Order: sequence, then structure tokens, then C-alpha cells
Amino acid sequence: MGDRDSGYRGYSGMTERRGRRNNYGGGYRNEYGGNNYRSGRGGYNQRRGYNDNYQGRGGYNENYQGRGGYVGGALSTERPRPMGGRGRGRFGKKPDNMMERPGHVAVPEEVQLITQLVVGIGNFTDSETYDALATSIKEVAELLLMKGDLATYATEISNLFVKCFSQLTMQTPAIATLLSLVSRGDRTFADLVVGKLLSELLTSMKDGDVIVARNLLRGLGCLASSGAVSMDGEGQGVGLLDILDSLCRVAEGEVFATATFSVGVEVTVFLLASLVPYIVHALQRSQAEGIASRIAAICRRVAPQADAEDASLRWRSCYDVGGSQEVFHVNIEGTTPPPPAVDSTTRNSNPCASPRDAVCWDSLWEVCKVADDILTSVHETNGASMDSTSVPKCLLLVWMAEELQEELRKDVAQVVPGTPQEGVEVHDAPASLPPRLILSITPSDLETILTSTSFALMAGPSGDGYLAASTAVGSKTERAKFSNNSATGYASWMSLRFNLFDEEMGQHATTALTTLSLLELVTARDYFRSVLRFFEPFIRDDGTCVGSITLLCSHLASVNQFFPSDAHLEYVLVETLLLMILQVPAVNPCLVQRVTLELCQQSPEIPPVLAAAIAASYELIPALNVASWREMANYLSVHLANTHLAWPYWQYWGEEYSTIVSSEEFSVVGNSQKTFLDLLVGQCTRLSLPDRMHKAVGEGLTAVVPADESVFAPRCTHFAISTDGICTGVGALESAANGVIRRLMNRESPEDLGAWLEGTHEGIDDDFQMQGWRLVVLMEGILCRGAVTGGTISGMIGLIDRYRDPLMDLSLAFDGAYQTLAGVLFSCLHHQCALLHITLDALMRRAILHPSAVVSFMTQVGETAPGGLHLDEIHKNQWVWKLVEVSMDRCLDIVKAAVNMQNNAAVSSQSAPAPSGDMEVDGDMTEGAESNGDCRRVRGDGSNEAVVVPEEISSAVAGAADGSRTMYSALVTHLLVRLHGCHSQLVVDGSETEISRSEGTITCLDPGLIARTSMLHRVLRIFHLTEKGLVSGLAQGTSLPPVTARGEVSQNVLEALQVQGRPDPGDGTALVDVLGGPAKRIWNYYSHLN
Repeated sequence: MGDRDSGYRGYSGMTERRGRRNNYGGGYRNEYGGNNYRSGRGGYNQRRGYNDNYQGRGGYNENYQGRGGYVGGALSTERPRPMGGRGRGRFGKKPDNMMERPGHVAVPEEVQLITQLVVGIGNFTDSETYDALATSIKEVAELLLMKGDLATYATEISNLFVKCFSQLTMQTPAIATLLSLVSRGDRTFADLVVGKLLSELLTSMKDGDVIVARNLLRGLGCLASSGAVSMDGEGQGVGLLDILDSLCRVAEGEVFATATFSVGVEVTVFLLASLVPYIVHALQRSQAEGIASRIAAICRRVAPQADAEDASLRWRSCYDVGGSQEVFHVNIEGTTPPPPAVDSTTRNSNPCASPRDAVCWDSLWEVCKVADDILTSVHETNGASMDSTSVPKCLLLVWMAEELQEELRKDVAQVVPGTPQEGVEVHDAPASLPPRLILSITPSDLETILTSTSFALMAGPSGDGYLAASTAVGSKTERAKFSNNSATGYASWMSLRFNLFDEEMGQHATTALTTLSLLELVTARDYFRSVLRFFEPFIRDDGTCVGSITLLCSHLASVNQFFPSDAHLEYVLVETLLLMILQVPAVNPCLVQRVTLELCQQSPEIPPVLAAAIAASYELIPALNVASWREMANYLSVHLANTHLAWPYWQYWGEEYSTIVSSEEFSVVGNSQKTFLDLLVGQCTRLSLPDRMHKAVGEGLTAVVPADESVFAPRCTHFAISTDGICTGVGALESAANGVIRRLMNRESPEDLGAWLEGTHEGIDDDFQMQGWRLVVLMEGILCRGAVTGGTISGMIGLIDRYRDPLMDLSLAFDGAYQTLAGVLFSCLHHQCALLHITLDALMRRAILHPSAVVSFMTQVGETAPGGLHLDEIHKNQWVWKLVEVSMDRCLDIVKAAVNMQNNAAVSSQSAPAPSGDMEVDGDMTEGAESNGDCRRVRGDGSNEAVVVPEEISSAVAGAADGSRTMYSALVTHLLVRLHGCHSQLVVDGSETEISRSEGTITCLDPGLIARTSMLHRVLRIFHLTEKGLVSGLAQGTSLPPVTARGEVSQNVLEALQVQGRPDPGDGTALVDVLGGPAKRIWNYYSHLN
């Protein structure tokens, strides 16, 4: 230990002499814990509560010393937060009210220090880190090889390297260079890391985690470029070129034959294109022109050169018009700038170039455009365009640094450390092993994963419903810990792109658009998105908070140092954040909310840029997907509530709102924007107070501010509330109503109230025509009781919780009870939509009301829902969308609950001892099982029977499928009937109104068609394959019903069109042959996915 300590002290001294702040061995300056890691009372940090500080005030020690007892800073610079208990805990005594956590496994001090050394190499929050990056890497490599800890703690340190490769996107080249230097002295450790990296690559691919797979493959490419990993396998095994060849084979089977790629092919192209900037030198060095030209040809199919493509094979983004997750429903003229005059690696070449005729595109197109330009440029200039002097600084290709070239030219070590090698240089060792590391992977495994159906469902346009129905308990994917991240499928790896800023937004915006090359712009966006994902704060199961928003924002700010000082990356950052909101579905809106608030507090440049971006998005609302601008309204309302409602566009929007309401000419165009302002002002009012809102918005929007809805004021049919707060029964059910309200006032037990309701009542006999009157009276009585005793929402929820059992019994007493209950709530609370929404949500969460009943009530044919809460009013009343949305969410909750019941039962059955004659099959693990050797049990005769689950669980799964089918059928039938015959452009006939946008126009649109099209997209995406996943895949022993959900919709739509007098399509006509316009396109798209 003495030599090791002196070595660590020596490294601390080296860094300290250079005057660097982050002298890793010295604990971030001497005053934070001494000159070396092991000196000083607080260890790494005496005051700030790091996990490593076993003796400091924020302690995490065996005696539970420290103010709050058990704290855990977890590499956070925040002040430690106690979990409870204010005693100092002296003499080993723990406070009585302190919550114990599971036992903590102590990490060896050497591993803790090495963690700080490795992670600290890429800690670019310190501006001095980048300036001495190559020197730091060389010194850390020497230190790791000198002390021998790589052999002692090989497992822990190799796991650290793999985790860095998978999550630290910016630091990947630096970590790869460090490992490459280490491999020159310790082949065994480097081989271990590469083996684990390949294993993690396959695991992330199986989990559909494309971003982690991309990062790991990038790490492998950086290792090959720095000379640690073999490109061609050295004639003895697999090299990086074999993996690239395998990926090219997957892509080449489709990209040259069709305009529509499978999900596996799209992911393959994304992986290949993302890797190109980091392996272009290795490709040139190994003379792999064949692979390079194949990759360039593949990328050119997605991002073709100008006028060099067949229009019939033109690839389009899923976010573009007509895509599965389209953000715009119509083409917008004037938003697409001309293509760049030169390649994307050259600055001032218009980095905002986009695909021809595209309104919006995505990150796949951008990385393909960059990759094609790089490969073409390198081929034409014989590598001069990407040499050490011209390579962009932002790529951080540190292995090209002059001070590292001598070490990196050596071969990988031939022997393990400890073998006598006196007088023999490492690179002169006998050639018993290849001079570069060989990859222990079968390339065909990647092909198998990429072409599998399960991968397409996880990484493609699969619906949230299917993911809910097919996700087993205990998922081991890295993204599972990010509970707020709602992105699934395409949205998790393919990010939306369109230009929010243009030259009209000021000099800084123009500079931001022209200073950076497309390569630099794409790299900046990639860094921002990666930091947002992998540095998102989260809470472990034991309650430990890891990370902070402040730390995340510091890493976002550190990206600036890799780009020109006048690049104004705040425009790129704000655009990246806002496009995460506008993307369909939105990506982690909660995190975006917290980050933008923190950025506005830290940087004065951010607020005006954010305001300009939202103002530009507001102008696009008439053509936007309703889900996109509603998400923007939700985001902006919370942001304004946290910034004192300060907003520079209140007056302008107020004037426009008045124009929309008063002018018939703009009424059609302005409906979507009017609904947006209604939603925004309403949300802000509910988050603050009406009086504050009146002062903030000014005269133009004063009329939009809703009245105070914080107090219940139900309009009941069978009860009357007097001015002095007395509730009495009225009408035909007066006697029963008085009995109910009296028992509620006396807080009678739920059992006694239920028994009384089931009895006979004066004036009500068996011939009473109102079916379900008991349910009606009880629900109205609860609403009135809540209104006369304070009228607070919490009081109302308390009453519902208390009398949940009688409500559930009555809602199951007869057919149509759910619809009756929904009708009561809409009738009583339609004038207080916010409270109606909360009440419906509470009842659905408690299984008193089924979500499908709410949708059925809102889609009744020939009925007028109270308060305009009918699906036909979706473009006029902002609450219609909200109520349908919450009903779909609760329906998926039922699906998840049923599936979790089944999975838990299956896991319990599998964990039981295996009967005699059973065998274990390696590699056939149950879905979601931890990779700890568990595998599914298979009968000895090879029949591989499914686990039998209790009948009630299968019944619950079948019930969830039936409820999903009912809701799906009601919504899709209604929307398709209303959209039947609509023209494909969604343009109002005879309209000449236009909205200018960057010298272009947005044609006047019908907001009703836009809203219905958006909702149809959302319903089909949410419930896509839900029934198949539940009934076919999970409900073992339950056969598919004779009429599936899609078949039921087809039959209902055709019947509805005949009833409305539409031309009879004839027997056997498919629904897709009857529909027209966007309805046909959307329905046909999801039909093909099935």
C-alpha cells in the first residue's frame, strides 16, 4: 500500500504543479481534503457530502455520524440532505425517527480514486480540462499501469470503463484513448473491457436502446482508430470491419429497393452513419475503401445529393407529413432553405439544409448527410480534408494529438503484467498474439437482433399500449431508471428537426445559423441530447438522490468550449429543448421544464432566445399536430407560473385573440391558435390565481381568464343547495336523496349506507323506470356533500375513498352502469371542466368508472353532450382532448396492472424448484429477467410449455383487452366517419387567407380536420398492437375473439356511412377502399404495421 499511496501522491503533485483545479489525487484543491486522496479528515471532500467521505460532517460512516444521519451526495456538489432525524448521532446512537437503508457495500479506496481519475478526464465543466486533455490521459495511463490495480480490481474497473463508454458521449474518444494506452502495457485488462463492451452492445440492442448501442459502437470505433482494436481481425478472428460488413448487409437488403425501410434497417443506417466521423481515419489507414464506399452509398439513400435520386424511392422521416408520428399535417412553404453549396464539414455552408420537399426531418437524415459528405471529401482529397490539422475540435479525436503518437504506434502488449520482460520493449515482444485486440463477437448476432420482430416493436413506431402489454416486471434496461422519460420507439433515438430560427430573428440568430458547419451543428445537438439523458437526476430505490439539475446544466454549458466563441450555441440548445416538446410523442417534458428554468436563472442569454422560439412555434400552430402545440401550452404554462407570469408576448397575443374572435375572416385560421391561448391562460390561472392572471395578461386576454374553479359547485338534478349551504332532495327521488344526504352528513359507514340503498324506499317501487337510480343518487349526494362542506377537491376525493365500496357495487349492478355514472358527472360538472377532469380521473383510478364509458359518452351519435364536451367539438373545446387523453391513459393503466399480475405470477412459478427431469437452456432467458444466470425452465421432453397462471389473472388480462378494444373501437369509428371524404390537403375550400413564414405561406387550414387527424394518430399509436400483445402474446389459453378491434371498427364505420346515406360500398369492400384523404393514409399505414 505504501508504494500505491506514494504513487497517488506523486500524481497529485504533478497536477498541482501545473496549477490545475481538478488535481484528482488532491480532492479538488488542498482545502477540500488534503494533498492526496487518503489524507485529510474528510477524505475526498470534507464538507460537501460525497459518497466517498466516510468521516466528514455529511458523513456516510459506520456510526451514522452527521447532522441528518444517513446522507448520500453521490458525486453531487449540493449540500447533503438528511433523511430524517436531527440528532448528531454520537456514540453510535441512531435517531429514533431515522429510516435505515439497505446495507452499503464499501467500495475499495483504490477503486474510488480510479473512478475519479477516469471520469475526471472528461470532466469538461472545468475549462482547463480540455487544454491539457492529452497530457492528463497519458499521465493517468502511466499511473494505472504502475500500481497494478487493474489486475487486483479488474472487475470493478472494467465495469467503470464500459459504463463510461455507454453514457459519456462527449468523453468517449478520451476514454478510448486512455484504454488504448493501457492496452500497450496490460493486454489482459484491455481485452476484458472490450469483451464486456461487446456483451453490453448486444444487450442494449436486445433491449432496443439504440442510443446506448450507438455509444458503445462508437467506443469500439474509437478504440480501433487509436490502434487498440484490430480492423481486419489480423487473420485470426473478428475485427471492426467484420461488424461493419455485417451492418452493411442488413441495410443493403432494403435501402436500394424501396422508399420505406424497416425499423432494423433504419437503426442500422443510424449506427453506421453515427460511427463514420470517428473511424474515417482507421478506414483510410486499413485501406478499406470497399466498406467506406458501401457506407456512403447507404447514407446517400437517406440523404441524397442534390438532384441525384429517384423520386419514387425518396426516403421521408416519420415526423414529416404522412409519417407515423407526423408533427405537421400539411406542407409549409418557405421553411426549407436551399441545399448547401459545399459539403457539411465546411463552415458558412448553410448548416440548416434539409431534405428536399420536407417540412421537418430528423437526426437520421442529418447524420447520414454528414457521413456521406465526410466519406466523399476524404475520398476526393485522399484524406487531407480530415487530417490532424483540419479535424473539427468538437469531435475530440484526442488520439491524433502529437504527444500521444509515439505511445499509440506501439503494438498491444503481448504478455500480462508481472511477466519478466527485462530489456524487451513491449512492441518488440514475440508475435505470439496479434498486435491488436481481436473481437469476441459473432457479427451475425447483430443481424439476427436487427431483423427480429421484437426489436422493431421496441425501437420503431410501436404503440405505448403494446409496450405496456409486453413489458415484463424487472426490466434491466438502463433507461428504466429514467422514470420521467416518456419517449418510446422512434422518439427515444430519432430526434425531430426543423428550423425554428431564421435570419429575421436578429444578428445573433443569423450568426448561429452560419458560423457552424452541419457537422458541428449535428455534434452539438448530439452532445446536448446525451447530457439531457444520461445526467438526468434520479432517485435510487433506497432514496439516494443522484445528480442534480445544476450539475446537468453545467455539463450543457461545457459543450460551448468545443465550438467557436461566437457560435451562439444558446440558439442550438433552446431549439433542441423545444423540439423535444414538439416531437410526437414529447420527450421527457418534465426534464425540459426543469432545465429551462435553471438555464434562465443561470444565463441571461437564454430567456430572450426561448421567448423567440416559442413565438415562432406559435405562428406554426395552424399546421401543427394538436398533440405538439398542446404539449407546448402545458410546458409554457408551468414555465410562466414559475417566472411570475412574465411574458413579452401577452399584448401581441391578446390583440390577435381579439381579432380572431371579432373577425369572421380569420375565425377559421385562428381557431387552433385561439384554442392554444384558451388552454395556456386556463392552465396558468389554475397554477396561480385569477387576480394575478388578470394583471399579467392585460386587456386583450382578460376575457379568457377562467373564473375561480377551486370550489365545487355541482348542478345536480336530484339535489338543491340553498344559499345558506343546506342540501335537500328534489324531484321524483326526493325521499331517497334526503336519506342519502342525511347519512353522508352523519358519516355513516359504507356498509350501512350500501345496505340502506339496497332496501325499499317510499315512492319508489320495482316499476320505477329510471334504471340505476341508486347509483345516480349516491354520486350526486357525494358531490353535494363535498360542495356544502368546504367544496375542496381533497374533501371530495376523501368522500369518494370512504364510499368506494358501495360505488363499485352499484357500478357493477347492471349493464350500462358505467355510462350512467359518466352521464351524472358530465351533467353535474360540465361547467367546471377542471374539476370534472379531476373527478373522472379519481374515479377511473379507483376502478369505480371504466375509461371506455367516458369515451362512449363523448362519442354518442345524435346526442349533445353538456357543455360542448363531445368529440365533435374537439377543435373548439380544449377540454375534449384532455378528457379523451386521460381516459386513454387510465385504460393503459388497466392493461399494465393486468400484465403485472400475470408476470408476477409467472415469475413466482419460475422461481420454484425445478421438478425432476427438467433442464436449463442457457441464453433463453425470460423477458426482463436480470442477467444473473436465470433462465426459463423447459420440460425434459422439449415441449417448452408456457407457465400456467391462475384463471382470475387470465380473466383480468382478457378484461383489459376487451376494455381497450371498446375504447379503440368507439374513438376510431367516430373519427373515421367524421374524416370520411375529406381531401388530402386539409385545406378549407375557397379560402385565400395565408400566414407568412420566412417569405413563405401556410395555407388556411380546417382546424376540425387537423384536430381529428391528430387524435386519430394518437389513438392508433397508443393502442397499436395492444390487443395482439395482450390476447395472443400474454393471455395464455385465451383465443382471439371472432371479431378483432380492427375488424369491429371496419364494420362499424361501413354501417355508419350507410346510415348517413353515403354510397353503399357493397359487400366485401374493405374499409381502406371507402376512406379518403388523411383518414385513408393513416388507417392504411397502421394496417400494414399489423
